[in-house]
Amino acid sequence: MANLYFNEDYPEVLTEFKRLCNADKSFYNLSAISDDIVANNYPVSRDLYDKYSQNLRRAVDAVFSGDDADSDLALRLKAGVTRFGAFKAFNATQDIRAKGRTGAATADDDAENVEKRYNSFQAAEYATAASRARTAKQFAEYMTADRMRLFPNLRWLPSRSVEVRPEHRIFWNRVWPKTSDFWQKNQPGNLWNCKCDMEETDDPTDIPEKLNPKYSSASPGLKGNPAVTGKIFSDDCRYISKLKDTDRQYVESYVKPVLDRCEEYIKYKNDAEYKVDTFRWNKDGGFVAQHITRIANDTTSKNEKIKYDKEIRMCDELADMGFAIIYKKDVPGEFDIFIDGHPADLKQTKSHNNIGNYAKHAIEDQGAEYAVFCFEVKNAQIIREVKNQWTFHRRKCIYYFLGENIIYYNWK
Repeated sequence: MANLYFNEDYPEVLTEFKRLCNADKSFYNLSAISDDIVANNYPVSRDLYDKYSQNLRRAVDAVFSGDDADSDLALRLKAGVTRFGAFKAFNATQDIRAKGRTGAATADDDAENVEKRYNSFQAAEYATAASRARTAKQFAEYMTADRMRLFPNLRWLPSRSVEVRPEHRIFWNRVWPKTSDFWQKNQPGNLWNCKCDMEETDDPTDIPEKLNPKYSSASPGLKGNPAVTGKIFSDDCRYISKLKDTDRQYVESYVKPVLDRCEEYIKYKNDAEYKVDTFRWNKDGGFVAQHITRIANDTTSKNEKIKYDKEIRMCDELADMGFAIIYKKDVPGEFDIFIDGHPADLKQTKSHNNIGNYAKHAIEDQGAEYAVFCFEVKNAQIIREVKNQWTFHRRKCIYYFLGENIIYYNWK
């Protein structure tokens, strides 16, 4: 069996990061937003959070491609690096604000120093995320029933690094059962920039006699088997471990909605009665899960197809704006969707005519909590009437204008 090494299999991962981080000097240009961070008191810069987490998700996507990109493991690994990105953004935001307070004249210089430090961290984190994602994918594939039967063991392959560290040398060319607890504490990639690898084998086990069964070679922040934990970075990394409990709880609450949404998406993805589209990592995470009875409506009649096309387009647009949309089973006389868990009915119209009646029918007759409107045009009369009619009737309505990608609420 051929030996596969990270740097040979995925050179584009490191090449792309080098291009972005070194050739493009604006990449993660913290100094460009330092004034905003210093002037405002938010704990986490959304811009930094988006950039850090998106970059690390790309590292996972470099390993999981095609159908694998939407596998449960890939999604959980991407959720984990999104959480890691939130903690990193919190640390960077606080560091920039603290440096900026040394004086306006030196704020940019201080931000530049922070930028260089966090960029250098990101380079190692990006490479490590790709390396450990590959380890997770390999290990999950190795544990399938057929491969367990053919190849019950794993051999640790030596590193090809020019400078070899001692932590993994004792493992080189040794063989453990795939089911050994050893693999929960030790895997290729659990040291920063590790270039070791592993391969399946039916050779007999060959375990070092002097190795403590509880020995863990992992660097801080890289503990646990990512194929089992679903996490590339562990909580003993400095971005998390050094924080006060209150700060840690804040960041957890900041990123929790998108993590919960990802798990909800996975649930519907594995439900035979639903079909899901792509998970959006924007805002709190958006997606559409449509019941199979809705898909059938696409072919029943011309009118049903027109109705279906309008409603599924609205679902997609709402998901793009960061909502979890469950396009529920088609039941005559009932509301259409759940939007972030709330029952709602979809309406699309070109004018303000009868919008009050539409909302009344959706809420009072169809069991919706909200009426969701898509207006095909935007003008002053629609804006005026939408507020007047809905406020007067005390009904909760969500609305947006086609192509604008901004959501409005009549009760906020």
